[in-house]
Amino acid sequence: MRVSQPKYWNVSEVCGFSFKRDISPECVGWQRESRLVLASPKAQELRLRWTRVLYDVSGTGDDILFVHGWAGTRLHWRNASSALPGFETIAPDLYGFGESEELGDEATIEDYVELLRALLTSLRVKHCVAVGHSMGGQIVARLAGEAKTAISGVVLIEAPVSDELRLIKSPVLLVLGDENSERTAIAQAQRSQNRLAEVVFIKNTSHNVMLDQPATFYRILGKFCESCFGSEDQ
Repeated sequence: MRVSQPKYWNVSEVCGFSFKRDISPECVGWQRESRLVLASPKAQELRLRWTRVLYDVSGTGDDILFVHGWAGTRLHWRNASSALPGFETIAPDLYGFGESEELGDEATIEDYVELLRALLTSLRVKHCVAVGHSMGGQIVARLAGEAKTAISGVVLIEAPVSDELRLIKSPVLLVLGDENSERTAIAQAQRSQNRLAEVVFIKNTSHNVMLDQPATFYRILGKFCESCFGSEDQ
């Protein structure tokens, strides 16, 4: 199924900073994947604002919500369920990406937050760890900052967030690619907004951390999720 080609945003304007080393060729791969996606036999459907949204749910246990970035799709998380036994994984295609229909007007961050809120409500999710990559991290951070949303933990992967971190009361894990001066500065700026946030640099990765080193990423994520849900049980 083809969806319309996403607009090419200025990365520095969208993110507030730019990952100069990482924009290509990976970015080209994201856009190819987002425009042409093979239907998942497990895909489920949500209708919101007269718009069809596709998502995958797999596994059983405490819930982890995965949110892709700009020009990504839910297929970025295709290894999540097998890598995280004992958890239920939820991964939607955002409006206009993958197999989900466009909203009509250009979707805003708040539109995406509303989508996630509706999805969690429809699935009767009471608590979850929310994971967001790049722009998906902005969406997740905004969602987690709302008092009415029960988020047990937040994982932000190469995410362009700053002020949003101040409003997050749950544990935060900041995941970045290869450590360098630019990413170190980003991590320091983000931690200045939330002193309790943990920072992890994953070697031999660029912007697509979870795709470059999936085994390492999901091992770190699994431990973080266990600590988040474990603290709730105490």
